[in-house]
Amino acid sequence: MRAPPEALFEYIPDEPVAAASLAQVYRARVRGGLEVAVKLQRPGLAQSVALDATILRSAAIALRRVVRLRSDVVGIVDELIGRIFDEMDYRPGLQSFLLLIYGLTIITCSDYTAVSRFCST
Repeated sequence: MRAPPEALFEYIPDEPVAAASLAQVYRARVRGGLEVAVKLQRPGLAQSVALDATILRSAAIALRRVVRLRSDVVGIVDELIGRIFDEMDYRPGLQSFLLLIYGLTIITCSDYTAVSRFCST
């Protein structure tokens, strides 16, 4: 978030209402009383995924040297890691949501002040 949570929200609970491998969802209340769902990445996620990617890629390189494979194992690992990092970027999902809500008009996060406050970078 671009601002501290207390500047945007009246209330965010300590416990999420839903959790997955990459994110947690909280039922929060913004200033003014509107209840919203807040999707936050798990703390330290990017660093953890980067470390896992390095280890997995090193293992794929070692495997390629030892075992004769017909597949590009390193390329497959690189594609997998790229997809995981894509999943960690919530902006395309927000863009899709805004397109749906605002009549399929092409907009960007910064076009709507109320929404852009909640956009992550």
